[in-house]
Amino acid sequence: MKHTIAVVRCESLLSQARGLMFSSKHNLLFVFPSTRRVHLHMWFVFFPITVVLLDKKNSVIEVARLNPFTFWSSFKKASRVLEIVDDISVVAGDLIRIVSK
Repeated sequence: MKHTIAVVRCESLLSQARGLMFSSKHNLLFVFPSTRRVHLHMWFVFFPITVVLLDKKNSVIEVARLNPFTFWSSFKKASRVLEIVDDISVVAGDLIRIVSK
């Protein structure tokens, strides 16, 4: 299945470290220079999010639903990560079309 998601890109280390902490609800795309396991915390993020790990072709490889003030580590490696503020139904193998806000 294909999905289109509007995002704000986070490419700098500072923007990735801040993520959604103390911010309003908007989707983020983290772009990494190399494939890696992902470790996220939800400190000071006051709403649940859906985390979607993507490969370089924007194919979904892992999905998780995170609640505020929790920790999470991926099982797989990814080159991109989406933090989606809406509860979205995506599964491994789906394709994501990224649109910048």
